[in-house]
Amino acid sequence: MNNEKKVNSQTKATKKWEESTGRIAKTYKLMKNVVEDFAEACEENEVSQSEILMQLMEAYSQGGVYITKKKRAAIFLPEKRLN
Repeated sequence: MNNEKKVNSQTKATKKWEESTGRIAKTYKLMKNVVEDFAEACEENEVSQSEILMQLMEAYSQGGVYITKKKRAAIFLPEKRLN
């Protein structure tokens, strides 16, 4: 029997798009209430969760967001909006 999985055209197209745009899937374990509140806030503001996460990650990696260790406070430094 052939062990190869058949891949449909939509799966192939999605994979090609992800590769061409440099996107990957990541999984994180987070507190349920934080995830639900975040999803609700994104929906209310009509913005995708991935867009906000991407902007926060980019800002953090560029030094635009600083997380204090003692009190777990996030400090967002003013800067132009990331695209």
